[in-house]
Amino acid sequence: MNKRMKIILHVNIQAEKLYEKSKELGTLAASAFLQSGQTSQANRERHRSQMKGLENIAETTRKSTDVLDYIKKQIARKQSGWVTELQYGEKLKAFLEDGLTGPIDEICREVGITGNTEQDRRDRQQIRLHLIRQFVRQMVIQYEYSISDLGRKNSA
Repeated sequence: MNKRMKIILHVNIQAEKLYEKSKELGTLAASAFLQSGQTSQANRERHRSQMKGLENIAETTRKSTDVLDYIKKQIARKQSGWVTELQYGEKLKAFLEDGLTGPIDEICREVGITGNTEQDRRDRQQIRLHLIRQFVRQMVIQYEYSISDLGRKNSA
């Protein structure tokens, strides 16, 4: 198996291990949005749009810092849901900055990336980006599910 295939395989393995954390943060995003008190249909759509915007940036960027910058911008703008007592935005930022280090290190060990060469550093950056993409995708799906589930409970 070539190096790229090994990276993809091990990123997928780590993404599975991160599933519970993505569920936790996706549910927290929904709770934070609801806690902000801005639950009109227009505000729900705006928050959904922000979450889909995060997912879109994660999927299309070539740099993981673009994802972090988007999150920081939402926090700085004090957008509904990103800044509440639950601190969804800060927790997400902290996890993407620090919480992925262990899984990235494990993938690098499994694939044989030492960090000694420029290519190894580029590969490590790509691994970080692939993990962020998978994590954000899983988290946004959980957010959508949590909001939908809450809507069903409220209408019952």
